[in-house]
This record gives sequence, structure tokens and C-alpha cells, in this order.
Amino acid sequence: MEIKIKPGTDVPIYQQIVDAVQEQISSGALAEGQKLPTVRQLAEEMGLAKGTIKRAYDELERCGAIRMTQGKGTFVLELRRRTDSHKEQAMQAIDRMLDELEALDFSPREIEIFFDLKLRARMDRGAGLRVAVTDCNVEALALIADQIAAIEGIELFRFTLDEVLSAPYKLSDSMELIFTTERHVEQLERIVSQPQKIVKLALAPTQATVVSLARMRDARRIGIISASEQYGDAMHEGASEVIGTDHRFESRFFGDGDPGGFVSRQDAVLVPAGYMKYCSAEEAEWLHRFSRSKPLLAYELQIDAGSFMYLRDRIEQLQRRRRK
Repeated sequence: MEIKIKPGTDVPIYQQIVDAVQEQISSGALAEGQKLPTVRQLAEEMGLAKGTIKRAYDELERCGAIRMTQGKGTFVLELRRRTDSHKEQAMQAIDRMLDELEALDFSPREIEIFFDLKLRARMDRGAGLRVAVTDCNVEALALIADQIAAIEGIELFRFTLDEVLSAPYKLSDSMELIFTTERHVEQLERIVSQPQKIVKLALAPTQATVVSLARMRDARRIGIISASEQYGDAMHEGASEVIGTDHRFESRFFGDGDPGGFVSRQDAVLVPAGYMKYCSAEEAEWLHRFSRSKPLLAYELQIDAGSFMYLRDRIEQLQRRRRK
């Protein structure tokens, strides 16, 4: 696989790699099923950063040129090609449409206007604002994304903070807004080319969560089970604010083993909202049994009212600008 990079051009290096690989696939120089070098190997051969090669491979996989399989390698796929017959069929269809419009006494200029209007409408149809959400833990990320996804006219992308820090190109310039919590704003500002797109969100327990916590004041031993350390800390902090600190809190992660022993010594248990996505069948069964006799609280965070109003306003501003 020969790839020549042209420095000093406006085409990014990763895109030059993408173009070169696609050209070699189209020409037959790279055959279907052929194994490509690993990211590390190609980076060393070309003297480039692994992140550049990874971005090129990600783009090639996205467009269907290659397939990356964990533990097996990266392989060439057959590209779909448009044949001359397809082009001929397209031109014939356009000719038929033009004949029909001319038969209705429309001028070439009027036909051009109609064509342009319909084409623009097709391009805009279903295309929403590209909005990214990122946070350090999967629980908060899921809750934030679910709330934002309810807003119409957006195309939502969700990434963990680790994902965007290791591959900043995921928050590309095509993202029109980037939502994150306050603690991560400075980190994102260092890797995003347009920091003004970043929108800071504040999270708070839902009213139902606060009410349920208040009913747990008599529980002396409270277990906290989470998928991430950060969400576990948030549940501990939130519970302490409502019921005080004179309780015994014990924390563990989903998948740590012996769920029965853990829950059996608790008076109440806190888990993330939507916890079934993170727990095993055995853990789910133990939690179900526990909930029959003791409080099991699905602790839910939400975007606070002020933050939500602000993010809605930012989205609507961009939507109005796009319509104009």
C-alpha cells in the first residue's frame, strides 16, 4: 500500500490517506479482503501520529471501504460503483421530467428555479443541527442525552470524555453545539477549535429523587452501586445533602461480584436511573428481591431548569439562523 503525502496543501493528511486508499481500492491495487497494516504499523512506516492514521481508518470504515475487526485486523471491502448504465438511466429520467415541464409551458429559467427549490428542500429534509453531548461517566451521559434528544430538529451524538480526549476529531467543526457539565468545560476548550460552541450544563437530582431520599432518613446503612466512580460520588453527595452524613455509606460497582452479600447488609440501596443497562442478570435479580422489602432508589439527575432554558435558546437561535 503506497501512500504519498503532499505537505503544504489544504487537504488534511488524514484525508489524503483516505483518498489514496480509496483510489487504490477502485483501481484494484488493493483487492477485496486484503489485510491492511495496523494503525501502529502504518504510523511507523509513514512517520505520522497514530491518531492521524486512526482518524483515516475510522473515515474509511464509515464510508464502507474497510472493515476493522478487533483481534483480527483491518480488511478491504468492495466499494459500490456507479455504472454507466445508472448514469444513463438518471439522464433519461431528467429528460422525461424536463419534457413534462416544457409541455406545461414553463420556461427553462422557471424550471431551473423549481429544480433548485426542490433540491434544496430534499437536502434540508431531516437534517437537524449536529449536537454533541459528552461527560466523564456513562450514567450522566445517558441521562443528559435522553433529555436533549427530546428536542426536535437536532441530530444527537454522544461521547464519553475519554473518547473525545483520545480522539478529539470526534468533536469536529461540523458539530454546531457541544454540551457538557461544568467540570469538563476547560478540558474541552483545549481541544475544540471553536470553544464558543461549548454549552455548560448544571445537573441536579430530580424532585422525585429528592422526595425518595427524604423517606430514607431512618436507613442507617445505605449501599451505592454504580457503573462509574463519578456517578457513585454524585449519588453519595446528593444523599448526604438530603439525609445528612450520619449514615453508613458503602459503595461498589456493577460487576464486582457477590451482589447478594452486598445488598443483604444494607437498609437501602441507591442505583443509577436506568440501572438495568449496567447490571448483570444476577445483580438485577438480587436488586429485585431487595426492593420487595427495602427501599431501592433509582437515582436520577436532570439538567436544571436554567441550563435547559439556555440550551433550548441556543438551539432555537441556530435553527432560526439556518431557516433564514
